[in-house]
Amino acid sequence: MSTDTAGTLQLLCVAVATHRCALPIEVVGEIHPAVELVALPDAPEVVVGLANRRGSPVPVLDLRHRLGLPTRPLQAEDHLVVVDLPTHQVALLVDAALEVITVDASAVDEAVTRSVDAVRSSGVVVLHDGLAVVLDVATFLSCEESSALDEALQERRVALA
Repeated sequence: MSTDTAGTLQLLCVAVATHRCALPIEVVGEIHPAVELVALPDAPEVVVGLANRRGSPVPVLDLRHRLGLPTRPLQAEDHLVVVDLPTHQVALLVDAALEVITVDASAVDEAVTRSVDAVRSSGVVVLHDGLAVVLDVATFLSCEESSALDEALQERRVALA
C-alpha cells in the first residue's frame, strides 16, 4: 500500500457477506454494477466467468470464494470492482461497493494479520463503526492459478478465432 505525503491511505470499502473489506484505491480501476457473466472453461475455481468491459473480456474473481466464505449466485445488486493484480486485470465480485475512505496509515494494524496468519490481507483498520480487513490483492492469484487463467484465456481466444 502506498501512502501520500500526509501519511494517509485511501481505501475502497466493499461488503462481502457479513464482512467489510477495504482495497487500496491505487489498485482500483473502476466499479460497475454486476452484469451477466460468460463462462470460462478450465479457469481456476475462483474465476466465476468473464465480464465484457468495453469489448474486452475481464476475468471475474468471486471474492467470497477467495476469502473462504460461502458463495452464492450472482445478484442484481452485486458490484464488480476492476483491480490490477501483478499479472492480470480482473474484476472482483462483491456484494456492494460502499465508500472510499481516507485513514491515517498508522490506523492499519498489520500485527493483527501476522498474529492470526491471515491470508490475503495486509492488515485491519479500525473505523468509527467497526473493522475493515485491508486486502492484499497481490496474493489473490497463486502462480498456478495465474498460469491456469492465462491458458483458459488463450483457449478462449483460439476458440473464438
